[in-house]
Amino acid sequence: MKRKILITGSSGFLGSRLAHHLKDRYDLLLPSHAELNVSREEAVKAYMEEHRPEVVIHSAALSNTWYCEQHPEESHRVNVQGTVRIAKACKLVGAKLIFLSSDQVYNGTHRIRLYRSAWAERSEKSTYCAYHYYFYDRSAQAER
Repeated sequence: MKRKILITGSSGFLGSRLAHHLKDRYDLLLPSHAELNVSREEAVKAYMEEHRPEVVIHSAALSNTWYCEQHPEESHRVNVQGTVRIAKACKLVGAKLIFLSSDQVYNGTHRIRLYRSAWAERSEKSTYCAYHYYFYDRSAQAER
């Protein structure tokens, strides 16, 4: 029997590519935003209790940095509080959480030589806008 994996944000850039890559090896749960709205705690809890995934790959976020800057409260509600809700729901159902984001959290000063290096978790990050600032907040919250 295949492991059941939930991918939040499965219609986004990262989530859709992960879904395509994993579709033949795992039983994927790929809810739409309407089916799993991470800004609503009860909706997250109900979805997780109903489907009980073994692993959650959390890639749902407001990722447009301009939009996040213009709407900081919504950005915080989705990107930080939504991540906390997912983490708590994972704990509730015993699911492993994999949290990830795009490379937009890095400041662009690091030069990548094709196939020779990549961004490391400890690479210098940017905090010049709401998207970046809230990324660090949600990372810290998810680790708790």
